[in-house]
Amino acid sequence: MRKVTIVAPGSDLREGLSRRAFPDFGLYLFRSGRLYLAVRCGPIGMNGRGAHAHNDQLAFELAIDGEDWVVDPGSYVYTASPTWRNAYRSVAAHAAPRLEGREPGRLDLGPFWLGDEAKARCLSFDDSGFAGEHRGFGRVVRRSIVIGEGSIEITDEGLPGAEPVRLVGRAETAAYFSPPVPFSPGYGKRLRVR
Repeated sequence: MRKVTIVAPGSDLREGLSRRAFPDFGLYLFRSGRLYLAVRCGPIGMNGRGAHAHNDQLAFELAIDGEDWVVDPGSYVYTASPTWRNAYRSVAAHAAPRLEGREPGRLDLGPFWLGDEAKARCLSFDDSGFAGEHRGFGRVVRRSIVIGEGSIEITDEGLPGAEPVRLVGRAETAAYFSPPVPFSPGYGKRLRVR
C-alpha cells in the first residue's frame, strides 16, 4: 500500500463542495470555493481503441485556491514523433498509480490505439471522495482519494508498500507529482523552464 497526504493550509476545502460525474467519459470532478479535483477512471474511448486516450487511469489533477498543484502535461504531438507521443501518454506522465515502469495499457499498437488492459471502474464517488480500480498491471490496483477539511489523502492498494508521504503546500506537491515530460501548452509545443 502507498499513501500520500497533501496538506492545504487554509479554510475547509469541502465548504460548498459540489460533484459532477461523467462515467461514460471516465471523469469525476469535485469543486468548491478552494478546490478543483479531477479524477480519470473509465473507458478509453473510440469503442476501446483509445484514439486520444492516455495511460492515465486513476490519475488526478488538483488546483487549490486557483493555483495548479498537480497537472496533466497534455499531448504534445500526435504523429510526428512516436517516441514523444508515447512519453506524453505513458503512465509516468500522469499522477496515476505506477508499478515498476510498467504501462497499464499497451502503447505499441499505433499512435491512435491504446490497449485497454486496465478496464478501470469507479467504486464510489461521494462528498468524502473517490475510489476506483483497474487491472492494467495484471492485478487489481485500487486508488482512494479522501477529501478532508485541510488535506487530501491518496491511498493506492495492490502495489508494493512504501513509506507514507506527507506533502505540505503547493511547491512540495507539484515537485512530488511532477511528470518527466514538460507541460505542453499546445500541439507541438513544450514549455521550457528557464
